[in-house]
Amino acid sequence: MTGSSREPRGAGKKWTTPMNEPLTYIYVTWRDAHSGTNTWTQPSEIDPEPCIVRTSGFLLSEADGGKPDHVTVFQSITPDGDVDHVLHIPVKMVVDFKCVQVDFDAGVVITRQT
Repeated sequence: MTGSSREPRGAGKKWTTPMNEPLTYIYVTWRDAHSGTNTWTQPSEIDPEPCIVRTSGFLLSEADGGKPDHVTVFQSITPDGDVDHVLHIPVKMVVDFKCVQVDFDAGVVITRQT
């Protein structure tokens, strides 16, 4: 599109979830399933510590397509409601979370955490 003066797709649209609600940004700390060894190992030498992962992105509610009994996080959204880099974290693996909901039109920021 060399020399084009067209605006990018979606320019000027209100950025919301498919259900037309403000986006909720979430920061989740969770315990991941992981391999305990990569070779033959004595059981006494296996690391007993959990694998703690931190993930951040936009929260996709179950009503908007998130997976039941999971915290569904996505990285990006288009004005048409298409999302990518979706991760489903089982609720029982969540250690902690913080949410920030921003409504740019109303100028409101709401923070929640466990």
